[in-house]
Amino acid sequence: MKKIIINNKKMISKKTKEYIQEKKDQNLCGLDFSIAVHPGSTLLDELNFLGLTQIELSKKIGYTVQTVNRIIKGREPITTEISLSLERVFGGHSSAQFWLNMQADYDREILKKKELESTQEEIDFFKDNIKQTFKELQKGGVFDNYTLKTEESYKKSIMYSKDFFGSNSLQRIPNEFLLGVPFRKYNIKNTNQYNLSALLKIGEMKARQVMTENNIIDYNEKIFVNSLKKISGLSNKNQKEFLLQLQKECLGVGVIVVYVPNMSNTGFGGATLWIGNCPVILLKAENQWEDIFWFNFFHEVGHIVKHSKKEVFIDFDINGKKDENEVEADEFAQKKLIPNFNDMIEQLEEGLPIEKCIEVISYKSGVSKSIVAGRLCKFIGFQDMWKILNKFRPVIKERVGFSCGMKS
Repeated sequence: MKKIIINNKKMISKKTKEYIQEKKDQNLCGLDFSIAVHPGSTLLDELNFLGLTQIELSKKIGYTVQTVNRIIKGREPITTEISLSLERVFGGHSSAQFWLNMQADYDREILKKKELESTQEEIDFFKDNIKQTFKELQKGGVFDNYTLKTEESYKKSIMYSKDFFGSNSLQRIPNEFLLGVPFRKYNIKNTNQYNLSALLKIGEMKARQVMTENNIIDYNEKIFVNSLKKISGLSNKNQKEFLLQLQKECLGVGVIVVYVPNMSNTGFGGATLWIGNCPVILLKAENQWEDIFWFNFFHEVGHIVKHSKKEVFIDFDINGKKDENEVEADEFAQKKLIPNFNDMIEQLEEGLPIEKCIEVISYKSGVSKSIVAGRLCKFIGFQDMWKILNKFRPVIKERVGFSCGMKS
């Protein structure tokens, strides 16, 4: 068979066109392949057809014969560099793109096969750990509402969950969202880590939506701290008004406040995170006591002002020992809400009815009676005092939805 001579070296046959057509007939040539095989088998066909040995090819492309042999046996991939070398050696009739596409299709099919093999294991994990979270997100409108029953429905739900959390692994989701936060230190019982992770994700997405829809000014700590007196005064307004005004006032000083929906078994009150140089406060509002809502807000402000931007802080209803950062944030909230509380208590007339005490301190401090009532309960330390003063502590009734542009 007559050979074409290039640079005095035996390269390719005139029957190359017939060879390429044969590969096309086998659906193994072109930019897309209807079946996926390791390109090593095609490389071996090429060598046999051209009468080249593996040793000869290794010398031409500058790789060891062992590398060529591992590729032919499907044990090693064809890299971009090797594909360019093959294109030159074979005179361009099988392009570098040809080899890379075949390798990519093969790699993709292998990954799909591995995913299918692990599907049942993922379904079992989903049922045991994420099903409740997924259903709550369905009720909130984040995902389409369908019954989790068939294998296909679980596969779809797993895919939606990975997309929502932006994670390739269901098992890693809590680590990716809760790493380094107080949750791990306190080991809070009966807390659903996936529900908590979902709250943080929803809060982050809502915050990013705010950033997209508004021109956020640069955060200035001094201006923010100076605005806190005015912000605390918002507590005297009705719930709908103070919820809107709080967001507006904070946005005006470069701070985003987001209200997250209620999800079961989280113990969540509030959280602080940073998106770039923009501080974000996430708060539970719906079905929250007003005084606790305001305390949580100022607690999170304490984290922004005093603690690291690199950490995510989450506020839980914890009884017992707190770490240094949480204690410091608590003290910051108390001082900013009612700066001279102890002095005010001492100056009150002995025997003054507690209702009158609340009224006087509320007027002098410029905050709502609910905040004063909550502080008195803490100060007195009598458990039943909370029930006695509940009439001063309304619960926030405004609804908070899940929506932030998400939909499966």
